Parts: sequence; structure tokens; C-alpha cells
Amino acid sequence: MADAELAKILIIEDEPLLRLTLGDHLRDRGFEIIEAENGQQGLELFRLHSPDLVTLDLRMSPVSGQEVLEAIRDVDRDIPVIIISGHGQMHDAVLALRAGAFDYLQKPIIDMAILDHSINRALEHSSLRRCNANLSSSFLADTVQHPQNFAHIVTANQKMYDIFRYCEAIAKSSESVLITGETGVGKELLAKALHNASGRSGPFVAINVAGLDDHAFSDTLFGHVRGAFTGADRLREGAMEKAAGGTLFLDEVGDLSQQAQLRLLRVLQEREYLPLGSDVFRPLKARILTATNKSVQELRSGDSFRKDFFYRVAVYTI
Repeated sequence: MADAELAKILIIEDEPLLRLTLGDHLRDRGFEIIEAENGQQGLELFRLHSPDLVTLDLRMSPVSGQEVLEAIRDVDRDIPVIIISGHGQMHDAVLALRAGAFDYLQKPIIDMAILDHSINRALEHSSLRRCNANLSSSFLADTVQHPQNFAHIVTANQKMYDIFRYCEAIAKSSESVLITGETGVGKELLAKALHNASGRSGPFVAINVAGLDDHAFSDTLFGHVRGAFTGADRLREGAMEKAAGGTLFLDEVGDLSQQAQLRLLRVLQEREYLPLGSDVFRPLKARILTATNKSVQELRSGDSFRKDFFYRVAVYTI
């Protein structure tokens, strides 16, 4: 994904209605959308805006989608391109996939969840590739590149410097990070350093989730609309909304109930959340970092921590 906000997506589509439908849907998810009505304009906007993902129609003139894909690949070998083409174009779609397209979706797109799933996978794949490249370059470096981001952690220990270098390598990713360590070792300080190194424009919001029951957990993180429950006489922004464009740090996540884990798991998978009392999902615009005083081995071997939840919160571990 984009370093600081949700991704920038370029839609290259010559059917006005479909282009409008795709653009409105993805804007509602919080993405920055750029629209091109033909291949030539698409290439110009691609070079001008450097998007994070492209959706591409194949049958266009005077420049075909296949030509657009080849031109994109000449500039950037890694950017994910999702082909959206009509019925009877399977041969063209196969050629596009062989030329480096990430996925193929067939028109008409009746269920937007299919598009969302493809985009989520593409952005996750792109983010992980970028982070792997950053990891390689970071560990080849002898020193921390931006020590000012870690200035509030006082240390002369080489292992801590190795952790700082690792943090720099994963800072730009949108994927979740799990920080483990005994109480008092500075997990929140490290989370704040990760936020500083990320370059995100939004705030750093920290929440201790230990002791929150299911209702308090949902209300604190997701917020509520007026009338959601007795006493809810006004709208309340949740922590996910307050941390938009920035970082949400959830401390003591190892103490969450199974129900709370399931709710947070869905947010991490779908990149959206539902305020209490609302029937309109809102896009997740914050990166989520978590911490626990329990060890990774304890979390993975016990019965209280869901395995699927662990793998979502622990894409990276420190």
C-alpha cells in the first residue's frame, strides 16, 4: 500500500458507467482514485501519479489494454495490475496474466466483494514484496538510517540496534506488527518509533484493551452512532476513526476474549469496520500495531488465542 495513507488506484476503463461504478465504490473504501477513459490517457496518468495499483480494461482503442500493460511493465515490474475484461476475452486475459497481470476479473462485476478481495490480495502481495526488499537493504546497512525516530529509547545494546533496523525495514508497510515482551520493557515506545519511521501523516493512538468486555471493546475501537444503545445520545468516534491516516496501537492484545479477537480479525481481513448501531461500514485507514506480555510460543500453543487471529496480527513480530 501507499506509505502513509490507503492506496492510490488508477482505473483505466473506456465504459463510462463501469468506470464511475468502480471509482465510487473504491472511494467509499477510502482509496484515492484516478480515472482514465482510454489507454493513452491511462499511461499519461500512470507516469504522472505513480499509483499503487491499476485496474485495466483490455479491449480499448486506439491503445489496447495489452499495450498499456506492456508499457506499464517497462516502467515498473512490480505494480499489481488487475485485468477487468468482458465475456469472450479469456484468451486475451490469459496473455495478460502471462505478461505479468496480477489477476483477471470478468465483466460485469455483480458482486463488488470479488473486486475487493482481489484488490486486498494484490496490495498485500505488493506490500510484502516491498518490505522484503527493504529488509534486505536494511540488514545490509551497518547502522540505523534515521536514529531520530528512536531517540526516546536510550540504549547502547547492539541487539536493540538490530531491532531498530528491522523496524525501519517494516515501517512503511501497512501490515500488522505484534510486539512481545515483559511488562515495562517499552513496547509502546517501540510502537511509537515504528509510527515515527512510517512517515504516516495521521496520529499515533494507543489503547490498552486489557479488561475491556466485548461491548466496551467494540465501542472503544469502532465507536457508535446516536441511539445505538441506551445512553448513546450522541455520535462517538472510535479509536479506528481517530487514528485515520496514522497508527492504532492496541496494548495487551493477548488478553482479548475470543469474541473480541473475532471482531478484530474481520477488520484486519476486510479493512473495514462497523460502528455500533450503524449499517454502513467504514474503511480502516489506520495501521494496527499490537503488543502483549505473553510470548509468541505461549500465544500459539494456548487455547485462548485464535490461530487465525494470531497470523493476522503477527504478520511481523518484534
